[in-house]
Amino acid sequence: MKSDIIAIQETWLENDPDYSIPNFHEFYVHGRSKGIALFTKIRPTLVEKSQTTNCSIIKAYFPEFDLINIYRFSSDTDMLGFTENVVSFLDISRTQVIVGDMNINLLKNPKNHFTDSLARRGFQQMVTRPTHDLGGLIDHVYFYSPRTDALCTLHKYHTVFWSDHKCPSFPLHRYELRLRKE
Repeated sequence: MKSDIIAIQETWLENDPDYSIPNFHEFYVHGRSKGIALFTKIRPTLVEKSQTTNCSIIKAYFPEFDLINIYRFSSDTDMLGFTENVVSFLDISRTQVIVGDMNINLLKNPKNHFTDSLARRGFQQMVTRPTHDLGGLIDHVYFYSPRTDALCTLHKYHTVFWSDHKCPSFPLHRYELRLRKE
């Protein structure tokens, strides 16, 4: 509850819950296992939602950055279509953070179309160790900023009782986004 933003993938929600989390604005994309949620203490200026045949996406626009929360369906085999879908949400004139369960194991497949496409655009993949109980690195955090003084660092990997995934956390809020002092 100390977090300013919480992004959840594979929610299994069919409808909005009939309760809310105090002090958080809530956004959902439904679809049973294909659903995602975003909880934020900071009210976004705009929120876009999408669900296609390969993923669910919530993009939240904040004053200092955009956050894109993604769940790529494990049954998806169209990596090119998935990549094009995500790229259509990018605005490289602003700081961009992409988080989610991509179901792409970077330990087994570090050179894949999605990750390579983002790297060519200047994104850095921040997660470097397994995030799934079976040993896969399938939860990704990508960071990009046109600002040369912007820096995002992973803070901690949380183990939670309700998931077989570790939850990476990192400073991102405008008060915590670490800026390098030259």
